[in-house]
Amino acid sequence: MKKVYIIAAAMALLTAVLAYYYLSSVGEAERPQTVEVVAAAADIPAYTRITAEMLTVRQVAAGSQHPQSVRTAAEAVGKVSDSAILAGETLLSGKLRELGASTEALSYLVEEGMRAFTISVDSVSGVAGFLRRDDLVDILATMDLPPEQPEPGAKADSGTSYERATVMVAENIRILAAGSSLSGTSDGSYTTVTLLATPEQAERIVFAMAEGRLTLLLRSVTDAGDSDPPRITRETLAE
Repeated sequence: MKKVYIIAAAMALLTAVLAYYYLSSVGEAERPQTVEVVAAAADIPAYTRITAEMLTVRQVAAGSQHPQSVRTAAEAVGKVSDSAILAGETLLSGKLRELGASTEALSYLVEEGMRAFTISVDSVSGVAGFLRRDDLVDILATMDLPPEQPEPGAKADSGTSYERATVMVAENIRILAAGSSLSGTSDGSYTTVTLLATPEQAERIVFAMAEGRLTLLLRSVTDAGDSDPPRITRETLAE
């Protein structure tokens, strides 16, 4: 009889252990799974550069998140909000733009501190239709200029006549668009080129365009150095 009691106790213990593991496994299966998404910690206005302080991470039920939900702060920091984002709203990758890379609008290609402006070109001054977005060019201007002075700061004589000269106006200027397309391709029939330059460079180029004729020089993709060539006149050309 004692043996029967021992067997019964062992079976009860085994049943209890099996029931415990079964209930534990059921609990794990029923426990809701979550994923992390990035949300706005406060209201973020449209066209604002995202910083880490503007963001928070929250948990949402797995499978309920939007396919474009931003999952880590690193994916959003430094980008620009395309529209207003309310506090608590999940950030979506489709509503963020990267300055200097997005082609949704020309303004997103303009980096901070730079300016975009357009100049007219023809088949000669525009490198025969071979310019593309992100090409680097130098810009020459041919115009009437006072003769170079032998000493820095010396003033030209009031009676000195101007001479025709070609000078380098700006170097390493980035092409944002050839024609009106931001796609990065062109059929070669463009008559305008949009440039990215500092405000000072833009002033020099626009003034030179009003004073004479501009010619663009296409650079090699591996060449970003400054050349600083001398001005060329009839006299120097004949030397």
